[in-house]
Amino acid sequence: MAQDTDQQFIDNLITVIWNAENPDSVTNEMVARVLDFLNNSYKGVKDLDKSINNVRLTLAKVAGQLSTELKSKFSSLIPTGLTVEAMERITVGNTVRNRITAALLPSGTLHNVIFISDNKSVEVDQQGNLRVVGKGVSRVHVIPTCNTALTKTILINVEDPTARLTDSSAALRLAGDGSILKN
Repeated sequence: MAQDTDQQFIDNLITVIWNAENPDSVTNEMVARVLDFLNNSYKGVKDLDKSINNVRLTLAKVAGQLSTELKSKFSSLIPTGLTVEAMERITVGNTVRNRITAALLPSGTLHNVIFISDNKSVEVDQQGNLRVVGKGVSRVHVIPTCNTALTKTILINVEDPTARLTDSSAALRLAGDGSILKN
């Protein structure tokens, strides 16, 4: 009768360990409880050694299975690819909102991206929105925090605006003071 109770206790203990959300802390506590229980319950040294070894083997097996399950669950959350879209050229005085878009692959992975700029010609906030601070070229790093090996660096050139003729029937003239006149 005592053997059945002991086996039931061990079976229940293994179930608790298997369902634990934090296997490291629970496993250590449970091992200590099992060892205390076995030391107090079993009379023979051979039976005690055999029981302790069986519990250790079972706990090691459970911990290994938990580790494998956790790895497989978390690996599906880690990105394996990064695509970045941004304007390569922005003009000073442009009021259109410019943004860097980062997409992590495969879809469903944790989307946590950091944008870091050298702030020479553009500043970037944590949502990827750009703000022009002057003419020149800025280097912006796009870093996925769950897989920094995918980091990409883009260059954004900030220039003075240029004139563009949009009406093919119109003509442009250069005035003596350097201004442009449309006919």
